[in-house]
Amino acid sequence: MASPPNSQSAHRKSLAQNALSLFGAHFIGKVLSFGLIVFLPRFVSDEELGAYFVANAVTSLVGVLAELGMRDPLIRELHLRPERSAETLGVAFAFRATMSLVVLATCGLAVWVGGYTGLLANLIWLLGGAEVFNGFAQLFYMVFRARERMDYESICVLVERATVVGIGGGLVAAGTGRMSLFGAVALGAAVANAAIAGGYVIGRFSRFGPSFAWSRWRWFVGLLGPFALANILNLIYFRIDTILLERWSARSHQAVAWYGIAYSWVMALTIFPGAVMGAAFPHLARLSAPDAGGDASDALAALYRRAWKVLLSAGVPIAVVTATCAPRLMRFFYPAELYPPGTVDAALRIL
Repeated sequence: MASPPNSQSAHRKSLAQNALSLFGAHFIGKVLSFGLIVFLPRFVSDEELGAYFVANAVTSLVGVLAELGMRDPLIRELHLRPERSAETLGVAFAFRATMSLVVLATCGLAVWVGGYTGLLANLIWLLGGAEVFNGFAQLFYMVFRARERMDYESICVLVERATVVGIGGGLVAAGTGRMSLFGAVALGAAVANAAIAGGYVIGRFSRFGPSFAWSRWRWFVGLLGPFALANILNLIYFRIDTILLERWSARSHQAVAWYGIAYSWVMALTIFPGAVMGAAFPHLARLSAPDAGGDASDALAALYRRAWKVLLSAGVPIAVVTATCAPRLMRFFYPAELYPPGTVDAALRIL
């Protein structure tokens, strides 16, 4: 049975509101992070900045062990079967908690195998801890997205980003503690992020208790299976380059600093596409469910086409302008003596 017109209109309105909510929060968060990327190089050396980017790449790569492709199937499950949300969330929480121990152990292994010492080793441990707590926050974000209440996620994102940029960046600019203290602030912000998001979930949506029953874990791992490999390969693709650059480049951390700044620019420019797809996913899940109805396939195709039109109309101009104007952009934001031509601008143009 086709959805009534007013229902379709409500879905479009909900999609637009959620997309704008996510975009607004992530835009402000990215603006804050962008300000950090613009001003941080003025207060720390390329060696320190490069060490931070390498540590961030290592911990993000290790963090895939805790996430394991969980996001999309869990949002779909929570959205389609809200009556089982407490049980599903309890299994997911227990699974992530267990895998977080693996993350910390792997961080130690990475420090040992990579021979990392000093600032880099400290940052790997600090950002590894931040990855664990932000992973728990991401788990709660899945509840917000499944219930189509992205405004809660927006609040958490803003708190986390404002803490890292405001306090961490301020301390670095003041010359206090440098990047090690910045990593400690990032860890504290991640703990606050997880606590606030978890409080919203328990207080507004669903109470849950961690479940370590093997029968439920077997079901949950089966749910993740089709997504896990793709997620692992995706994160390896986007993170292994920074680690290899630090190993293979003659300039080591300096080259990573150039590349990391350009990569941060590119990530800042992808906020809108991410917000659109994040808001669209619950609708895609509902329309692709087995009991969605006879006309659901047409509605699914229409939603998919609309999403792609929006993404292409926003993404192509941004990519073209960034690629062609990279040198001018870098000259505007960074002094030529700090990052001369052929450094950050070359990396930005390629990315």
